Amino acid sequence: MSPRSIKSPVGAVNAPEPMRRRAKRMPAEARKEVILKEASEFFARHGFAASTRDLADRIGVRQALLYKYFPSKEALIEAIFDRVIRERTEGNRGFLDHDASAPLVDRILSFYENMAALADGSGVRLSSRAALEDLPISARLSAFLMEMLFKPVIGELRALEKLPDFKARAFMRGEFEMMMAMHSSAMFFNLRRDLAHIPLPAEPAPFMRVNVSIFLDGARRGLAALHAADAPPALTDAATLVATAKA
Repeated sequence: MSPRSIKSPVGAVNAPEPMRRRAKRMPAEARKEVILKEASEFFARHGFAASTRDLADRIGVRQALLYKYFPSKEALIEAIFDRVIRERTEGNRGFLDHDASAPLVDRILSFYENMAALADGSGVRLSSRAALEDLPISARLSAFLMEMLFKPVIGELRALEKLPDFKARAFMRGEFEMMMAMHSSAMFFNLRRDLAHIPLPAEPAPFMRVNVSIFLDGARRGLAALHAADAPPALTDAATLVATAKA
């Protein structure tokens, strides 16, 4: 049987056409959860332009059954990210405050370890593909990061430096960009492994610790400059999240 090409925005990936296996009968809610789990792994690997027919073959059902639970491919993708964001929110709520006596670097690293394990391990790839393929879901993921990671870390650093809290001064654009730089560095380990296939150190955790430690040291000094009276408005304006998907 000749392989079927699964299209993606950056080219075609030749994937062998799976033999349709007959799926076991199960209750509707359980079936819906199986579809979401399988779809998360499928789109994480092949991209969101991949065919729902191939997805149905992978699961062992007819394509029409997918549309019984999700009226369109767009609705299925939306449900996938609802699941990803729900898991990340529930799994990380108050995570940085869980043991405030632990060093902040340890809590940040634990946050990333916890997040990487969610969504069956496909969350990082899904998030990366959403950004690369200009899906509007990226704004929701940014909002999650803002509330669960960025603001808690900056709030704690402001307190250490005896700077105004968020009631006195809103979270600033400069602070958002500082946190995004740290986040990008941390996530690059996953991107190297999952998308670029660039070799990683055998033990990446010590290198992530170095990156986060360097960020925290620099951030404490940088915050003083951001909160100075002569800081430019481009840095001190309140941070806002705007969807950047292409029309």
